Amino acid sequence: MLGYASHIVYTTPLPIIGSMNNAAIYLLALLMMIISSCSLDMSESEVYQILNQVIADNKLQVNRVCQDFKSLHLKNEYKEVFSQDLEFIKNQKEQFSDLKVKPNKLKYYNERTGNYDFIEVDTTCSEGFIYHISLPIVSEDRQKVLIEFNQDCNCLLGGQGGKELYVRRNGRWEKEKSFDRWISLEGAL
Repeated sequence: MLGYASHIVYTTPLPIIGSMNNAAIYLLALLMMIISSCSLDMSESEVYQILNQVIADNKLQVNRVCQDFKSLHLKNEYKEVFSQDLEFIKNQKEQFSDLKVKPNKLKYYNERTGNYDFIEVDTTCSEGFIYHISLPIVSEDRQKVLIEFNQDCNCLLGGQGGKELYVRRNGRWEKEKSFDRWISLEGAL
């Protein structure tokens, strides 16, 4: 008898699927679609990956940054661009509210050497030429990003900056639009 049981061949579907009626299969399929359509939160490594790609694709010479990410407030003109993503963005802001720029995470293209070098991260943010960058605002589909870049020389010469909207096309981040551009020439008269 024991040897006989080892020769049984199942020709029917798996017991769970075979016992499901059409309504149960429909509900299971619907549940799987709902779960798969829910967006995942962003990871810290994804934030750095997007920043690195934007900097590289646009050959931004951001070689020294303040460790503190600036926080971007969503003005109405930005909300129009990200109208479908407001809840996702709210979650990003909460998730990364204490994130600091970490050393050896961001790179820029060094035109002098022809290499990608790590961006220096400054902890004091008050001496010498430095960039202040914002935590990027990223659309849920990861195809749009808004980042603020401000240059500050910490001297009487002033600085410049603004917010840039980048759109991902053919695997590259292209600048689409600028917001709130400014230039300060404090020492110039």
